[in-house]
Formats: sequence, structure tokens, C-alpha cells
Amino acid sequence: FGGGGLGPRARLDLARLIGRIARHPGAYDGDRPEETPAGAATVRALARRYHPDLHDYLLQPLAGCCFGWDTARSTAAPMLSLLAEVGPPSGWRTYRDGMDLLARRLAGTVDVETGRTVHEVVEADGRTLVRCADGEITARAAVLAVPAPVAAALRPQAPPEERAFLDACTFSSALKVSCLLERPLAPTAGGRPLYLLLTPAVEEDVLSAVIADHVKHPGRAPRGRGLLTLMAAPGTVPGLLDSPPEETAGRLLAAAERYVPGLGAATLRTFVHAFPHALPEATPRALHLRGRFA
Repeated sequence: FGGGGLGPRARLDLARLIGRIARHPGAYDGDRPEETPAGAATVRALARRYHPDLHDYLLQPLAGCCFGWDTARSTAAPMLSLLAEVGPPSGWRTYRDGMDLLARRLAGTVDVETGRTVHEVVEADGRTLVRCADGEITARAAVLAVPAPVAAALRPQAPPEERAFLDACTFSSALKVSCLLERPLAPTAGGRPLYLLLTPAVEEDVLSAVIADHVKHPGRAPRGRGLLTLMAAPGTVPGLLDSPPEETAGRLLAAAERYVPGLGAATLRTFVHAFPHALPEATPRALHLRGRFA
């Protein structure tokens, strides 16, 4: 995170923050965020040590777009650990055919069944019992690869130490709108198209980011067309989750016009994607309990 849009004093403080992490490379471990030097400080609390613009124009936009976080609720340690591990944006990589490549490859080696509602997962007589809407499944073991709030509801027999973390591990919500474009529009800087524009909460209350997917990788849209993703600001998401898709798309499109002029006229079709359980909020209590759960 280079901080190209920051003023001189904020850039200096960003260098201080990066230097602090670099001096303790092994201490910021994404597998053990509760043990980092940042402790249980929230993103906002940690940012108070630095120039206000470091929070308002870098840390908050990153937390809001990438994690769906309220910086006053979520701890800095997991975010700093992840940023330390992935490095600067110039070194980021993705799967050529999309982020679902690994899941699709794994799905090709096992039996996958969808559309079955699971009500409960319990242990009985040394076996795992999965109770579904249309019957039961028994197995030697089961992996609950679901958000913590869902796991808490599915596993009433969870031991106390697990139950404490599952209850504390609240999740943020996220919502985005995919815009299919008749021409490849994108936000720009210095005349160059950007694949990602973060919009700070101090400047924008509807969007957290505009992503030009066809700039990120030309294979994501047909030649001569475009694909933009509009990410809703965290504070806006709860009020949009139950709104009609057309209303939601219209609101985000109207806000994005400021950053991509002509977007509304160029949009052929929109798709709304809502995620009630997007990512763990990583509150101080959840971070405190995570070690015993893991």
C-alpha cells in the first residue's frame, strides 16, 4: 500500500507504519493475528498515532472496501498481517480464469450436491450426523466451511470454548453491483485507466470502491465492452440488503457517475450480489478468543 494520494506528512507516517511492520516481519503473522504487536487495537485507535489522513484516505478505504469493516469496531492486527504478507499492489496476482478456479478444480475431484438445506450437525455414537430438510446423512467427520454465525446455529453441541468464539465472531456484510458496459469505461488518473478506485468515507457515503474488471484483466469482458464492479460502502449495505435490485443498482450507479462519467448511459445490464456474511469483523473480543478456538 503505497499511499500515492496522501500528503507529505501522511506519507511520512505511512513510512513509519510500514517500517514498524518491517522491523518485526515474523510478528505480523496472519495465522496468529492475536499475537502481533498491534494487540487488540482497532484500526481507528491505531491510526490515532499518525496523521489523520492516513486513516481517512488509506486505512479506512482499505478496510471498508476489502473487509467491509467499520474501523472503530475491527482490530488492525489481521489487516496489517495480511497486507504484510501480500505486499504492494504491484505484486498482487490472481488466477487467470478467476478466483473460483481452485474451488472448481477441487469440486471436480469430489461429489458436490447443492440445494439441500442443513438444519443441524451433531455428534452421536462416535459419528457425525447431518440433519437436512429431507433426511439425515452420517459420516466419520464433517467440516463446517460456513461463516461463524451459521456454524453457531448448525452446531448446538459446540464445546464452551468453541461456542464463545463462534458467538463473538460477528461478520460484516457486503454488496456489489456488476455493470455490463457497451464500451470499456473506467475511472482514470492522469489520463490512465485505473482497475481500482477506493472512495474514502470522508468523501463518499454510498460507494467504497469502483473496480474496472476489464482493466484488471482484458479477458473479463468481450473485446470492445466493459465490466465494472461497484462496491457499496459498509454503512450503506444494511439498508440495501433487502432493497429491490433495480433500486440498489440505480443508487450505486448514480453515485459512480461522479467517478466514471457516462456510466449510466453505457450500462447494458446490472447484477446485484449481496453477502449477509462477508468477512469476520475481527472485533477485539473475537481476536482475544480466536487463539483458543484455533
